[in-house]
Amino acid sequence: MQGEYFAICPDNAEIDPLLLSEDDLHRYAFSIQKLLEEIRKANRLNGRLHVIEPDYSYLGYATHQDRRIGFLFGFKITGKSVLDLSGLKRLCADDDFLVVFSPVSVIEDVSHKRELDRERVVQTSFVSSLNFQTYELSVEKLLSGLIARRENEIKSSVEVLLAKASKWEEISIDVLDNDTVRYKVGTGGWKRINYAELGFKHKLKGLPNKLWGIFEKLAENCKNQVIEYHTPENISKDIDRICGTLKAFFGPQDRPIRYDKKAKTWKVAFRLTFKSQDSQDS
Repeated sequence: MQGEYFAICPDNAEIDPLLLSEDDLHRYAFSIQKLLEEIRKANRLNGRLHVIEPDYSYLGYATHQDRRIGFLFGFKITGKSVLDLSGLKRLCADDDFLVVFSPVSVIEDVSHKRELDRERVVQTSFVSSLNFQTYELSVEKLLSGLIARRENEIKSSVEVLLAKASKWEEISIDVLDNDTVRYKVGTGGWKRINYAELGFKHKLKGLPNKLWGIFEKLAENCKNQVIEYHTPENISKDIDRICGTLKAFFGPQDRPIRYDKKAKTWKVAFRLTFKSQDSQDS
């Protein structure tokens, strides 16, 4: 408190806090429960402080820009998978966004941070986010970037609905990397989206599904709208599902990828290419 250390008695609120020096700290136990209660009080969080087994505590929620923001604390974030953290969002389904705190460590992997961003989860530390004198959290600072990106996603989704094609021949798709494509319809401009927006997201894991990997492979080996590699004999059902995903996104309901029995190749009704990030056109 105010840059000083105090010991308190959790069993008797009438006993005044005892001022400590750093040399005294080893004689006292740090109470994470008390810290979380102080954070709840300082930030006026709603809801109930409770444990989410096995590793997290739910601090409560606040409302920011008409969105419900949930706050959690976990002692150890290092080594947690994207599935572990994105799973918290499903457990806290009433929260529009979720902020997961650790004491010090944060997730550094860019791809993991991107996946959490898509699930509307922010992972940060108390050290970088908490005012230890007032116990206040800067919700605006924590969520400003994520909310802005979410609004852009909604805007892009509206643009996608307006860009439906009438036939496959109007559509061009470039697979850019492991999670991003760009597409255009007719003479319109290029739109950049990720595998989840296109419909290739695993419903439970939140990661690319099996079909996305196959679609990448098809793009990598597509020359002049013909797939130039020997596909497995049992791939037809997977391509059926890929066709369904593409039809749901782009609009035309005839089959976009067909098998040519005579040539023994798959033919694509739209322009499909594979480009690395450093070779793509602006």
